[in-house]
Amino acid sequence: MQLPVHRALLGMNPVIRHNFRNRISPNDQQHILEIVRSNQHTVNALDYDGDTALSIILTGKCTISATADVVAALIESSLPFNPLTMEAIPPRKHLYVWTDLVQRKEPLVVSAVGIVLSKYRNLAVELSNSEDAQGRRCVDIASPACKEKMLRVMNLHERYELKPGPPEHRSATSLVVFALDHNKLSRGRQEDHLDGDDENEQGNMLPPKKVALKFMENRDQYLREVETRRRCGFDDRYVLATICSFDGDAEDVENISFRTDSIAKGYLKYPYCVVMEAGTMSLKQVVDKQHVAGEDWDTIRAMAKQITHALRHIHERGIIHSDVKGTVGRKEENNSLVIILHSFMHFPLYALI
Repeated sequence: MQLPVHRALLGMNPVIRHNFRNRISPNDQQHILEIVRSNQHTVNALDYDGDTALSIILTGKCTISATADVVAALIESSLPFNPLTMEAIPPRKHLYVWTDLVQRKEPLVVSAVGIVLSKYRNLAVELSNSEDAQGRRCVDIASPACKEKMLRVMNLHERYELKPGPPEHRSATSLVVFALDHNKLSRGRQEDHLDGDDENEQGNMLPPKKVALKFMENRDQYLREVETRRRCGFDDRYVLATICSFDGDAEDVENISFRTDSIAKGYLKYPYCVVMEAGTMSLKQVVDKQHVAGEDWDTIRAMAKQITHALRHIHERGIIHSDVKGTVGRKEENNSLVIILHSFMHFPLYALI
């Protein structure tokens, strides 16, 4: 079998010229890419020294300065499935190249992994969950640098790891999705460290925070969510505060980036989003799962008292809730149950005058 890719990497292709530092021109790099793409069926074949095209680069036998684009093209030829048809490729052909490479930490390989993930962004979950020969998922065994690349592409806005399955709540014009906020992956954004608790006293990164993302169709509903909280200054003991918000009509880089990625992940219908801390359980779930109704009167009285306190708090600020029901949330504080109103509800601006 002819191995044109191997020959090019070993400097045996007369068309490709390189200087004494093994550097080649951009035109020659493009020529190598064309050789790879035209001969994908040969990249995992073994030459006389037992090397694949990738192993020639990784073991330092390559006589030219291969770029991350070249390495990415070689990886594409060795994925565990066909990106176009999703047809599985047998291990004897892909040789677990993808799952092996994501465990490496060399900058050239990390950059190439990032290029592949960005090109096949819609398949990032499948690529990250593909398994090695021992049945381990890529995302679980990847080097820290490669894992960050995976999470950036998989997560909404390179940050929110959305909970699989149906939304936690759906109405005619909105839906709520739970997520884990990996804000340590997106440093430098204005909303990243508002609460200052990304690190513990020892300086170690804390686990991702559970949040709720409320996606909305209508701008007036979105503005009501944001402006009511800003104007009224609710106590977060009673009303879940927003962590940040994204306006689908805004034209700054941050909002455009969020909107673009949310469309790619299936939220085209919902241009507006508010992010808040997630409650641990709804009141209905407490009733259904903990069987307090008609039995645990101490808990029932405590919950009723907490609901009235929360309602009084918003009434004192000129707001009527108008839709208290079983989806009212709760969170745990000091091992006790705390009822808390959240933005699953509709907060009409009815002034109590």
